[in-house]
Amino acid sequence: ELEERVMQLARQIAAASSQTLAMGKPAFYRQLELDRSAAYDMAQRVMVENLMAEDGQEGIEAFLDRREPKWTH
Repeated sequence: ELEERVMQLARQIAAASSQTLAMGKPAFYRQLELDRSAAYDMAQRVMVENLMAEDGQEGIEAFLDRREPKWTH
């Protein structure tokens, strides 16, 4: 069961936008060093930046169209 769950998670991560992961992973680690308020502020900026990025827009459009996204990055 563990191996299947790990593979399921790995497939989910591999299917994500590399652009989104490249923004999100460093932000996750940066926010660990901040107090809650500063972490929320930083995370908010990263989320907005991500939503404005090409893959962020594609993700929103795909969600609204009820289709799988076609990532460019």
